[in-house]
Amino acid sequence: MGWGRVVVCMVGLGAWGGNGWAGELEPFSVVSLAEPERLHRELALALVAELGEPAFRNLVGSQLVPGVNRIGLSRLVEAYAARWPTAEHLAFRDRVLNLDRAVREAHGLLAFSQGLLGLEVVWPRPAPQVLAWETVRVAVAPQGRARDVSRVEAYDLSGRRFDLEPNLRPEALVLIPGIDRGEAKRAGIAFLNAGLRQAGLMAEPAAAPGPATVPIHCAKLTRIRLKDTQEPWWKGAAEVYAFAVGIDPTVDRPRLKVVDLPYLAYADTDYRPNQLVLFWNEYRFSAADFQLWEQDSGINYQTVLDAVLSAVTTAMTLGGAPAFAWIPGLADAIIKAMPAAWFRDNDDYLDTFYTLERDHTYVQLPGAAGNAVIDLEPYLLEP
Repeated sequence: MGWGRVVVCMVGLGAWGGNGWAGELEPFSVVSLAEPERLHRELALALVAELGEPAFRNLVGSQLVPGVNRIGLSRLVEAYAARWPTAEHLAFRDRVLNLDRAVREAHGLLAFSQGLLGLEVVWPRPAPQVLAWETVRVAVAPQGRARDVSRVEAYDLSGRRFDLEPNLRPEALVLIPGIDRGEAKRAGIAFLNAGLRQAGLMAEPAAAPGPATVPIHCAKLTRIRLKDTQEPWWKGAAEVYAFAVGIDPTVDRPRLKVVDLPYLAYADTDYRPNQLVLFWNEYRFSAADFQLWEQDSGINYQTVLDAVLSAVTTAMTLGGAPAFAWIPGLADAIIKAMPAAWFRDNDDYLDTFYTLERDHTYVQLPGAAGNAVIDLEPYLLEP
């Protein structure tokens, strides 16, 4: 069965109030962001307790439409408190928002996001026509490597604990509170590109839109497929972005840009985005590398930016090589600069496509790591 074995464990949730839990735990008061497992457990128990309130349960239920895989938790609790501004609801809102702010600070994204906490929604297959709250589970996001996870801790709305099988999709709906990985990626890309631009490694945006005077040669991504990595259900959809890496067209320095691939959610699936991913006027030698990464909820984007800036600076000075020789070295330097912990289960670094060239058509081109295959074709943006 999808639910696995049941552990009889009542956690004494009680109701949320201005003085905290009726049970033993005081959510968020002493939990450090350096303890992600405990943090996720506290957040899950807080959600279970508040779902005991019919008003909050109905509000969450209004968002649970098949096809919706994530719900912003901060916006949800703000709407809840605005609609029913009791002392208890306002206290719940404030605790969640304070935690959200701490999480955004820890990720280096305070100025780039209004809310990072969210609910991952895992639907059974097929999705139910009617939501039965008595079957809903609230799970604690597992930490560590996927292959080391032997159970997924979860609770029903009465506070009973269950152990869900990590490799068998549940037979009822599961809510997993934690970092909204989609929002974290969106904000992280904005942060990284701002930092690259400030460092002089990314093209400045045009001061004002105006008519183009010459055609712009581009590379259009027409198909991409990730290798089947057998990701467990509790990890949710992938959040993939790419570093486009080349050489500045006018001076001897790298040119980098972070490109969002928001549609690339699951392995072993063909995606046909027709997305323009390289603009050749931004790169010298009509060549660039394209490196795929998956967003990790534990990433601090300031650390990523610092690692990338250090890596490209080092690559530029290796052996006094001519500028065209930097291109593959830049991509490799970025990989080497990232902390080893980001490579567990191949979740973070996905693949690199070296020396993509202008006006070339690539069909079923495998990446160097064998984790991705792409089709890429030339495209001309006419003035």
